[in-house]
Amino acid sequence: MRLLTIIVLARSLAVVGAGCFGSGPTVSADNIKDSLPSICISLGGHFVKGEQRYQCVTDAAGIKWDFRLKHKGDSSREISNFECQDGFSKEITCEHGGRTGYKNWEYSADPNSGNCYGIVLDD
Repeated sequence: MRLLTIIVLARSLAVVGAGCFGSGPTVSADNIKDSLPSICISLGGHFVKGEQRYQCVTDAAGIKWDFRLKHKGDSSREISNFECQDGFSKEITCEHGGRTGYKNWEYSADPNSGNCYGIVLDD
């Protein structure tokens, strides 16, 4: 029992802030989960302290998702595609999306109505 208590305590200390959003469109992870590998390729790589990156993706049901990955650590750090997908997979399972902060990373997957718009530059 004491070992279980220590493991649970250690796990809870690693999560700085966690939560599912309480409102917004009701979503299904099944409609967005296949996009996580490409989202994480786009967002991943080398981060400096405090850097954050955004990606907007429309899911299979036409819901716009705003993904944000923020580096919270004290020094530069690389994030792997696996680590990125693992973090976002927790947020997309929330009924209205969610945001969780850990020691080094904060993941936010925020579904909303609307569209993703890209910037088009004229040559």
